[in-house]
Amino acid sequence: MAQTLSLSALATLPGSIDESSGLETAAGGEHWTHNDSGGEPKLYRINNSGAITRTLHVGNATNVDWEELARSQDGHLYIGDFGNNENNRTNLRIYRITDPDDWTGDTIPAEIIHFSYPDQTAFPPPPSAMNFDMEAMVHFGGNLYLFSKNRTDPFTGYSKVYRLPDAPGTYTAQLIDSFYTGPGPVLYYWITGADISPDGEKLVLTSHDKLWLFQCRNGRSFLDGQVTQIALSGAFTQKEAVVFDDNNTLFFTSEALLTFIPAQLFSADITSFVSANCCPAPQTFQGQTLLSGNIRYRWNGVSGANSYRIRMAGSDGTFVQKLSPDTTTIVSGLSSGLNYQAYVQARCGNLISGSSDTVGLSTLRVAQPPFQKVQVIQDPGNTQSLLLQAPESGSFSLHGLDGQLIWQGPVERQTSIALPPMSSSLLLWRWIGLESPSPENKQTGKLFWN
Repeated sequence: MAQTLSLSALATLPGSIDESSGLETAAGGEHWTHNDSGGEPKLYRINNSGAITRTLHVGNATNVDWEELARSQDGHLYIGDFGNNENNRTNLRIYRITDPDDWTGDTIPAEIIHFSYPDQTAFPPPPSAMNFDMEAMVHFGGNLYLFSKNRTDPFTGYSKVYRLPDAPGTYTAQLIDSFYTGPGPVLYYWITGADISPDGEKLVLTSHDKLWLFQCRNGRSFLDGQVTQIALSGAFTQKEAVVFDDNNTLFFTSEALLTFIPAQLFSADITSFVSANCCPAPQTFQGQTLLSGNIRYRWNGVSGANSYRIRMAGSDGTFVQKLSPDTTTIVSGLSSGLNYQAYVQARCGNLISGSSDTVGLSTLRVAQPPFQKVQVIQDPGNTQSLLLQAPESGSFSLHGLDGQLIWQGPVERQTSIALPPMSSSLLLWRWIGLESPSPENKQTGKLFWN
Protein backbone atom coordinates (compact mmCIF):
# COMPACT_ATOMS: atom_id res chain seq x y z
CA MET A 1 0.00 0.00 0.00
CA ALA A 2 3.01 2.33 -0.35
CA GLN A 3 1.63 3.58 -3.67
CA THR A 4 -1.29 6.00 -3.54
CA LEU A 5 -3.49 7.30 -6.35
CA SER A 6 -4.68 10.87 -5.94
CA LEU A 7 -8.41 11.31 -6.53
CA SER A 8 -9.98 14.56 -7.65
CA ALA A 9 -13.46 15.13 -6.22
CA LEU A 10 -15.43 16.53 -9.16
CA ALA A 11 -18.99 16.79 -7.86
CA THR A 12 -21.65 15.78 -5.39
CA LEU A 13 -24.34 13.68 -7.04
CA PRO A 14 -28.01 14.67 -6.72
CA GLY A 15 -30.22 12.91 -4.17
CA SER A 16 -32.04 10.98 -6.91
CA ILE A 17 -28.89 8.91 -7.54
CA ASP A 18 -27.46 8.67 -4.04
CA GLU A 19 -26.73 4.95 -4.50
CA SER A 20 -24.73 5.06 -7.74
CA SER A 21 -23.48 1.52 -8.26
CA GLY A 22 -22.54 1.35 -11.93
CA LEU A 23 -20.68 3.72 -14.23
CA GLU A 24 -20.05 3.77 -17.98
CA THR A 25 -18.99 6.28 -20.60
CA ALA A 26 -21.55 8.35 -22.47
CA ALA A 27 -21.39 10.71 -25.42
CA GLY A 28 -19.84 14.14 -24.96
CA GLY A 29 -17.54 13.10 -22.12
CA GLU A 30 -20.47 12.35 -19.80
CA HIS A 31 -21.32 9.12 -17.96
CA TRP A 32 -24.23 6.75 -17.45
CA THR A 33 -25.04 5.55 -13.94
CA HIS A 34 -27.91 4.02 -11.93
CA ASN A 35 -29.06 3.25 -8.40
CA ASP A 36 -28.79 -0.18 -6.85
CA SER A 37 -31.35 -2.35 -5.03
CA GLY A 38 -34.88 -0.99 -4.90
CA GLY A 39 -34.22 1.82 -7.34
CA GLU A 40 -36.25 2.42 -10.45
CA PRO A 41 -35.13 0.69 -13.68
CA LYS A 42 -33.58 3.90 -14.96
CA LEU A 43 -30.27 5.08 -16.31
CA TYR A 44 -29.06 8.60 -15.56
CA ARG A 45 -26.59 10.50 -17.71
CA ILE A 46 -24.51 12.91 -15.68
CA ASN A 47 -21.91 15.52 -16.55
CA ASN A 48 -18.69 16.22 -14.65
CA SER A 49 -20.52 18.70 -12.45
CA GLY A 50 -22.80 15.91 -11.23
CA ALA A 51 -25.92 17.28 -12.95
CA ILE A 52 -28.34 14.85 -14.58
CA THR A 53 -28.55 15.64 -18.31
CA ARG A 54 -30.82 12.77 -19.30
CA THR A 55 -32.98 10.06 -17.70
CA LEU A 56 -33.73 6.86 -19.64
CA HIS A 57 -36.25 4.24 -18.51
CA VAL A 58 -35.25 0.61 -19.26
CA GLY A 59 -38.26 -1.34 -20.51
CA ASN A 60 -38.81 -5.05 -19.80
CA ALA A 61 -36.68 -4.67 -16.66
CA THR A 62 -36.92 -4.38 -12.90
CA ASN A 63 -34.26 -3.25 -10.49
CA VAL A 64 -33.93 -6.06 -7.97
CA ASP A 65 -30.30 -5.09 -7.29
CA TRP A 66 -28.53 -3.37 -10.18
CA GLU A 67 -24.82 -3.27 -9.40
CA GLU A 68 -22.77 -2.69 -12.54
CA LEU A 69 -22.60 -1.40 -16.12
CA ALA A 70 -20.37 -2.62 -18.96
CA ARG A 71 -20.03 -1.62 -22.61
CA SER A 72 -19.13 -3.74 -25.62
CA GLN A 73 -17.14 -2.31 -28.52
CA ASP A 74 -20.27 -2.28 -30.67
CA GLY A 75 -21.95 0.04 -28.17
CA HIS A 76 -24.29 -2.34 -26.35
CA LEU A 77 -24.73 -1.54 -22.68
CA TYR A 78 -25.05 -4.34 -20.13
CA ILE A 79 -26.77 -3.79 -16.78
CA GLY A 80 -25.87 -6.30 -14.07
CA ASP A 81 -28.92 -7.16 -11.96
CA PHE A 82 -26.93 -9.64 -9.89
CA GLY A 83 -26.51 -7.96 -6.51
CA ASN A 84 -26.96 -10.77 -4.01
CA ASN A 85 -26.14 -9.65 -0.48
CA GLU A 86 -27.79 -12.68 1.12
CA ASN A 87 -26.47 -15.09 -1.54
CA ASN A 88 -29.99 -16.48 -1.97
CA ARG A 89 -31.08 -15.21 -5.39
CA THR A 90 -32.22 -17.59 -8.12
CA ASN A 91 -33.31 -14.88 -10.56
CA LEU A 92 -29.93 -13.46 -11.61
CA ARG A 93 -30.08 -11.34 -14.76
CA ILE A 94 -28.08 -9.09 -17.01
CA TYR A 95 -30.00 -6.67 -19.23
CA ARG A 96 -28.65 -5.78 -22.67
CA ILE A 97 -29.68 -2.60 -24.45
CA THR A 98 -28.51 -0.90 -27.63
CA ASP A 99 -26.27 2.13 -27.33
CA PRO A 100 -28.34 4.50 -25.15
CA ASP A 101 -26.61 7.53 -26.67
CA ASP A 102 -28.19 6.64 -30.03
CA TRP A 103 -31.67 6.08 -28.58
CA THR A 104 -34.04 9.00 -29.00
CA GLY A 105 -37.00 7.85 -26.90
CA ASP A 106 -37.53 7.97 -23.15
CA THR A 107 -37.84 4.17 -22.77
CA ILE A 108 -35.34 1.73 -24.23
CA PRO A 109 -36.20 -2.01 -24.52
CA ALA A 110 -33.92 -4.57 -22.88
CA GLU A 111 -33.02 -8.14 -23.76
CA ILE A 112 -32.25 -10.50 -20.89
CA ILE A 113 -29.40 -12.84 -20.07
CA HIS A 114 -30.51 -15.30 -17.36
CA PHE A 115 -27.79 -17.23 -15.55
CA SER A 116 -26.80 -19.27 -12.52
CA TYR A 117 -23.52 -20.28 -10.88
CA PRO A 118 -22.18 -23.82 -11.41
CA ASP A 119 -20.80 -24.10 -7.88
CA GLN A 120 -23.82 -22.86 -5.89
CA THR A 121 -26.17 -25.57 -4.59
CA ALA A 122 -27.56 -23.91 -1.44
CA PHE A 123 -29.57 -20.67 -1.32
CA PRO A 124 -28.09 -19.28 0.82
CA PRO A 125 -24.91 -21.30 1.36
CA PRO A 126 -23.27 -21.55 4.78
CA PRO A 127 -21.36 -18.43 5.93
CA SER A 128 -18.01 -19.93 4.91
CA ALA A 129 -19.21 -20.13 1.27
CA MET A 130 -20.95 -16.74 0.94
CA ASN A 131 -19.20 -15.72 -2.28
CA PHE A 132 -22.04 -15.35 -4.81
CA ASP A 133 -22.69 -11.62 -4.59
CA MET A 134 -21.61 -9.72 -7.74
CA GLU A 135 -20.90 -6.03 -8.11
CA ALA A 136 -18.22 -6.01 -10.83
CA MET A 137 -18.48 -6.88 -14.53
CA VAL A 138 -16.57 -6.18 -17.75
CA HIS A 139 -17.16 -7.02 -21.39
CA PHE A 140 -14.22 -8.39 -23.37
CA GLY A 141 -13.87 -10.46 -26.52
CA GLY A 142 -17.54 -11.34 -26.89
CA ASN A 143 -17.98 -12.42 -23.28
CA LEU A 144 -18.99 -10.94 -19.95
CA TYR A 145 -16.72 -11.44 -16.94
CA LEU A 146 -18.10 -11.20 -13.40
CA PHE A 147 -16.05 -10.73 -10.22
CA SER A 148 -17.54 -11.80 -6.90
CA LYS A 149 -17.87 -9.60 -3.82
CA ASN A 150 -16.63 -11.96 -1.13
CA ARG A 151 -18.85 -12.10 1.96
CA THR A 152 -17.41 -15.28 3.49
CA ASP A 153 -17.14 -15.65 7.26
CA PRO A 154 -14.34 -16.16 8.07
CA PHE A 155 -13.17 -14.02 5.18
CA THR A 156 -11.13 -15.99 2.61
CA GLY A 157 -10.03 -12.99 0.54
CA TYR A 158 -10.79 -14.54 -2.87
CA SER A 159 -12.85 -12.93 -5.63
CA LYS A 160 -14.14 -15.57 -8.04
CA VAL A 161 -14.23 -14.88 -11.78
CA TYR A 162 -17.09 -16.17 -13.96
CA ARG A 163 -17.58 -15.96 -17.73
CA LEU A 164 -20.86 -15.65 -19.65
CA PRO A 165 -21.81 -15.21 -23.32
CA ASP A 166 -22.94 -11.67 -24.13
CA ALA A 167 -26.07 -12.72 -26.04
CA PRO A 168 -29.58 -13.05 -24.56
CA GLY A 169 -30.38 -16.55 -23.31
CA THR A 170 -30.19 -18.80 -20.27
CA TYR A 171 -26.77 -19.99 -19.16
CA THR A 172 -24.73 -21.61 -16.45
CA ALA A 173 -21.77 -19.31 -15.89
CA GLN A 174 -18.26 -20.76 -16.18
CA LEU A 175 -16.01 -20.42 -13.13
CA ILE A 176 -12.66 -19.70 -14.75
CA ASP A 177 -10.37 -18.13 -12.16
CA SER A 178 -10.03 -16.37 -8.82
CA PHE A 179 -7.98 -13.50 -7.40
CA TYR A 180 -6.72 -13.11 -3.84
CA THR A 181 -7.40 -9.53 -2.76
CA GLY A 182 -6.04 -9.78 0.78
CA PRO A 183 -6.63 -10.99 4.33
CA GLY A 184 -9.39 -8.57 5.35
CA PRO A 185 -11.17 -6.83 7.01
CA VAL A 186 -13.89 -7.50 4.47
CA LEU A 187 -14.84 -3.82 3.91
CA TYR A 188 -11.34 -3.10 2.60
CA TYR A 189 -10.83 -6.17 0.42
CA TRP A 190 -14.10 -7.03 -1.32
CA ILE A 191 -14.58 -6.09 -4.98
CA THR A 192 -17.19 -3.46 -5.81
CA GLY A 193 -16.42 -2.47 -9.41
CA ALA A 194 -14.37 -3.28 -12.51
CA ASP A 195 -13.53 -1.95 -15.96
CA ILE A 196 -11.21 -2.56 -18.94
CA SER A 197 -9.32 0.21 -20.71
CA PRO A 198 -10.44 1.12 -24.25
CA ASP A 199 -7.27 -0.40 -25.73
CA GLY A 200 -8.03 -3.70 -23.95
CA GLU A 201 -4.66 -3.77 -22.21
CA LYS A 202 -5.53 -2.85 -18.61
CA LEU A 203 -8.08 -4.09 -16.08
CA VAL A 204 -8.95 -2.42 -12.79
CA LEU A 205 -10.82 -3.89 -9.85
CA THR A 206 -11.84 -1.55 -7.06
CA SER A 207 -12.93 -1.73 -3.45
CA HIS A 208 -13.91 1.20 -1.25
CA ASP A 209 -10.37 2.44 -0.55
CA LYS A 210 -8.05 0.74 -3.03
CA LEU A 211 -7.83 -0.66 -6.53
CA TRP A 212 -5.90 -3.38 -8.32
CA LEU A 213 -4.39 -2.52 -11.71
CA PHE A 214 -3.72 -5.47 -14.03
CA GLN A 215 -1.53 -4.80 -17.06
CA CYS A 216 1.07 -6.38 -19.33
CA ARG A 217 -1.12 -9.41 -19.99
CA ASN A 218 0.50 -9.81 -23.45
CA GLY A 219 -2.24 -12.01 -24.86
CA ARG A 220 -2.79 -14.01 -21.67
CA SER A 221 -5.56 -13.87 -19.10
CA PHE A 222 -5.76 -10.48 -17.35
CA LEU A 223 -5.12 -12.09 -13.97
CA ASP A 224 -1.86 -13.55 -15.36
CA GLY A 225 -0.47 -10.08 -16.03
CA GLN A 226 1.32 -7.70 -13.69
CA VAL A 227 -0.85 -6.53 -10.80
CA THR A 228 -0.33 -3.43 -8.67
CA GLN A 229 -2.33 -2.72 -5.52
CA ILE A 230 -2.91 1.02 -5.15
CA ALA A 231 -4.41 2.94 -2.26
CA LEU A 232 -7.00 5.62 -3.06
CA SER A 233 -6.37 9.01 -1.48
CA GLY A 234 -8.79 10.87 0.76
CA ALA A 235 -11.36 9.79 3.32
CA PHE A 236 -12.98 6.36 3.21
CA THR A 237 -16.06 6.43 0.93
CA GLN A 238 -18.30 3.66 -0.34
CA LYS A 239 -16.96 3.52 -3.91
CA GLU A 240 -19.18 1.20 -5.95
CA ALA A 241 -18.26 1.94 -9.57
CA VAL A 242 -15.25 2.64 -11.77
CA VAL A 243 -14.78 3.25 -15.51
CA PHE A 244 -11.91 4.08 -17.86
CA ASP A 245 -12.65 7.39 -19.56
CA ASP A 246 -9.54 6.91 -21.68
CA ASN A 247 -6.60 4.51 -21.40
CA ASN A 248 -5.12 6.31 -18.38
CA THR A 249 -8.04 8.18 -16.77
CA LEU A 250 -10.48 6.65 -14.31
CA PHE A 251 -13.80 7.93 -13.01
CA PHE A 252 -15.39 6.66 -9.79
CA THR A 253 -18.72 7.14 -8.06
CA SER A 254 -19.46 6.51 -4.42
CA GLU A 255 -22.76 5.94 -2.67
CA ALA A 256 -24.02 8.23 0.06
CA LEU A 257 -22.69 6.93 3.37
CA LEU A 258 -25.07 7.27 6.31
CA THR A 259 -26.32 10.85 6.44
CA PHE A 260 -23.16 12.92 6.40
CA ILE A 261 -21.19 11.80 3.29
CA PRO A 262 -23.07 12.38 0.00
CA ALA A 263 -22.72 10.39 -3.19
CA GLN A 264 -19.77 11.73 -5.17
CA LEU A 265 -18.05 11.68 -8.55
CA PHE A 266 -14.22 11.40 -8.68
CA SER A 267 -11.52 11.18 -11.34
CA ALA A 268 -7.90 10.03 -11.29
CA ASP A 269 -4.93 9.79 -13.65
CA ILE A 270 -3.08 6.45 -13.48
CA THR A 271 -0.33 7.33 -15.98
CA SER A 272 2.41 7.06 -13.34
CA PHE A 273 1.34 3.48 -12.58
CA VAL A 274 1.30 2.29 -16.20
CA SER A 275 4.28 0.16 -17.27
CA ALA A 276 6.19 1.72 -20.14
CA ASN A 277 7.61 -1.65 -21.18
CA CYS A 278 5.60 -4.80 -20.54
CA CYS A 279 8.44 -7.13 -21.54
CA PRO A 280 11.84 -5.63 -20.64
CA ALA A 281 15.10 -7.22 -21.74
CA PRO A 282 16.76 -9.58 -19.24
CA GLN A 283 19.54 -8.06 -17.18
CA THR A 284 22.93 -9.30 -15.83
CA PHE A 285 23.37 -11.89 -18.60
CA GLN A 286 26.48 -13.93 -17.78
CA GLY A 287 28.19 -16.98 -19.20
CA GLN A 288 30.63 -19.59 -17.92
CA THR A 289 32.64 -22.09 -19.94
CA LEU A 290 32.48 -25.58 -18.44
CA LEU A 291 35.21 -28.21 -18.50
CA SER A 292 32.95 -30.38 -20.63
CA GLY A 293 33.15 -27.81 -23.43
CA ASN A 294 29.58 -26.63 -22.80
CA ILE A 295 28.58 -23.09 -21.74
CA ARG A 296 26.32 -22.22 -18.80
CA TYR A 297 24.33 -18.97 -19.01
CA ARG A 298 22.53 -17.11 -16.20
CA TRP A 299 20.43 -13.92 -16.07
CA ASN A 300 17.86 -12.12 -13.93
CA GLY A 301 14.24 -13.06 -14.45
CA VAL A 302 11.70 -10.78 -16.16
CA SER A 303 8.31 -10.28 -14.50
CA GLY A 304 5.61 -11.84 -16.68
CA ALA A 305 8.03 -13.89 -18.81
CA ASN A 306 7.01 -17.47 -19.52
CA SER A 307 10.21 -18.49 -21.34
CA TYR A 308 13.56 -17.20 -22.61
CA ARG A 309 15.46 -17.55 -25.88
CA ILE A 310 19.28 -17.65 -26.11
CA ARG A 311 20.83 -16.85 -29.47
CA MET A 312 24.49 -17.60 -30.18
CA ALA A 313 26.71 -16.83 -33.17
CA GLY A 314 29.89 -18.91 -33.56
CA SER A 315 33.13 -17.54 -34.99
CA ASP A 316 32.79 -20.15 -37.76
CA GLY A 317 29.54 -18.53 -38.96
CA THR A 318 27.19 -21.03 -37.32
CA PHE A 319 24.18 -20.06 -35.22
CA VAL A 320 22.75 -21.79 -32.15
CA GLN A 321 19.38 -21.09 -30.50
CA LYS A 322 17.96 -22.57 -27.30
CA LEU A 323 14.71 -22.02 -25.40
CA SER A 324 14.68 -22.15 -21.61
CA PRO A 325 11.82 -21.93 -19.09
CA ASP A 326 14.29 -20.94 -16.36
CA THR A 327 16.87 -18.19 -15.84
CA THR A 328 19.80 -20.56 -16.14
CA THR A 329 20.62 -23.10 -18.83
CA ILE A 330 23.51 -25.12 -20.25
CA VAL A 331 24.12 -25.11 -24.01
CA SER A 332 25.82 -28.29 -25.16
CA GLY A 333 26.91 -29.71 -28.50
CA LEU A 334 29.12 -26.70 -29.25
CA SER A 335 32.18 -26.89 -31.45
CA SER A 336 35.40 -27.05 -29.49
CA GLY A 337 37.66 -24.00 -29.45
CA LEU A 338 35.22 -21.54 -31.06
CA ASN A 339 34.22 -18.09 -29.83
CA TYR A 340 30.47 -17.60 -29.34
CA GLN A 341 28.71 -14.24 -29.06
CA ALA A 342 25.40 -14.70 -27.20
CA TYR A 343 22.43 -12.75 -25.86
CA VAL A 344 19.09 -13.68 -24.29
CA GLN A 345 15.54 -12.41 -24.85
CA ALA A 346 12.39 -12.86 -22.75
CA ARG A 347 9.08 -14.09 -24.13
CA CYS A 348 6.10 -12.54 -22.30
CA GLY A 349 2.93 -14.07 -23.70
CA ASN A 350 2.92 -12.89 -27.33
CA LEU A 351 5.68 -10.29 -26.85
CA ILE A 352 9.42 -10.74 -27.36
CA SER A 353 11.71 -8.44 -25.38
CA GLY A 354 14.73 -6.62 -26.60
CA SER A 355 18.13 -8.26 -26.28
CA SER A 356 20.28 -8.42 -23.19
CA ASP A 357 23.90 -7.35 -23.25
CA THR A 358 26.02 -9.58 -25.49
CA VAL A 359 28.47 -11.99 -23.87
CA GLY A 360 31.45 -13.49 -25.72
CA LEU A 361 32.97 -16.80 -24.60
CA SER A 362 35.26 -19.42 -26.13
CA THR A 363 34.57 -23.11 -25.70
CA LEU A 364 37.42 -25.18 -24.35
CA ARG A 365 39.32 -27.56 -26.56
CA VAL A 366 38.29 -30.74 -24.80
CA ALA A 367 40.53 -33.71 -25.48
CA GLN A 368 38.50 -36.68 -26.63
CA PRO A 369 39.20 -39.85 -24.63
CA PRO A 370 40.58 -42.72 -26.66
CA PHE A 371 37.97 -45.13 -27.88
CA GLN A 372 37.36 -47.89 -25.34
CA LYS A 373 35.76 -51.12 -26.43
CA VAL A 374 33.23 -52.69 -24.09
CA GLN A 375 34.52 -55.96 -22.57
CA VAL A 376 32.07 -58.70 -21.60
CA ILE A 377 33.42 -62.01 -20.22
CA GLN A 378 32.20 -64.88 -18.09
CA ASP A 379 33.43 -64.40 -14.53
CA PRO A 380 36.14 -67.02 -13.94
CA GLY A 381 35.51 -66.82 -10.20
CA ASN A 382 31.73 -67.30 -10.50
CA THR A 383 30.63 -68.97 -13.68
CA GLN A 384 27.02 -67.83 -13.12
CA SER A 385 28.03 -64.17 -13.52
CA LEU A 386 29.23 -61.86 -16.25
CA LEU A 387 31.90 -59.18 -15.85
CA LEU A 388 31.32 -55.99 -17.87
CA GLN A 389 33.75 -53.13 -18.37
CA ALA A 390 32.68 -50.02 -20.35
CA PRO A 391 33.85 -46.40 -20.85
CA GLU A 392 30.81 -45.02 -19.00
CA SER A 393 27.53 -46.04 -17.37
CA GLY A 394 24.84 -47.31 -19.67
CA SER A 395 22.18 -49.93 -20.26
CA PHE A 396 22.91 -53.58 -21.08
CA SER A 397 20.84 -56.44 -22.49
CA LEU A 398 21.65 -60.11 -23.06
CA HIS A 399 19.75 -62.39 -25.46
CA GLY A 400 19.92 -65.97 -26.65
CA LEU A 401 20.24 -66.83 -30.35
CA ASP A 402 16.49 -67.45 -30.40
CA GLY A 403 15.89 -63.83 -29.32
CA GLN A 404 14.89 -64.70 -25.74
CA LEU A 405 15.76 -61.91 -23.29
CA ILE A 406 18.00 -63.23 -20.54
CA TRP A 407 18.94 -60.01 -18.69
CA GLN A 408 18.35 -56.29 -19.11
CA GLY A 409 19.06 -53.28 -16.94
CA PRO A 410 21.30 -50.31 -16.11
CA VAL A 411 25.01 -50.92 -15.60
CA GLU A 412 27.95 -48.95 -14.25
CA ARG A 413 31.36 -48.77 -15.88
CA GLN A 414 32.39 -51.97 -14.09
CA THR A 415 29.55 -54.32 -13.29
CA SER A 416 29.07 -57.93 -12.22
CA ILE A 417 25.78 -59.42 -13.50
CA ALA A 418 24.37 -62.58 -11.92
CA LEU A 419 22.57 -64.79 -14.46
CA PRO A 420 20.15 -67.72 -14.12
CA PRO A 421 21.44 -71.26 -14.72
CA MET A 422 21.97 -71.85 -18.44
CA SER A 423 23.35 -74.56 -20.68
CA SER A 424 26.25 -73.92 -22.99
CA SER A 425 25.23 -71.58 -25.80
CA LEU A 426 26.17 -68.54 -27.84
CA LEU A 427 24.76 -65.30 -26.35
CA LEU A 428 24.30 -61.86 -27.91
CA TRP A 429 24.73 -58.64 -25.91
CA ARG A 430 24.08 -54.96 -26.50
CA TRP A 431 25.39 -51.95 -24.56
CA ILE A 432 24.20 -48.31 -24.88
CA GLY A 433 26.10 -45.47 -23.20
CA LEU A 434 24.11 -42.84 -21.32
CA GLU A 435 26.58 -40.00 -20.72
CA SER A 436 28.14 -38.84 -23.98
CA PRO A 437 26.65 -39.05 -27.48
CA SER A 438 29.14 -40.51 -29.93
CA PRO A 439 29.23 -43.16 -32.66
CA GLU A 440 30.75 -45.54 -30.11
CA ASN A 441 28.04 -45.20 -27.44
CA LYS A 442 26.25 -48.25 -28.86
CA GLN A 443 28.15 -51.53 -29.02
CA THR A 444 27.14 -55.15 -29.59
CA GLY A 445 28.98 -58.44 -29.23
CA LYS A 446 28.87 -62.20 -28.83
CA LEU A 447 29.80 -64.39 -25.87
CA PHE A 448 30.09 -68.17 -25.73
CA TRP A 449 28.56 -69.29 -22.41
CA ASN A 450 30.23 -72.41 -21.08
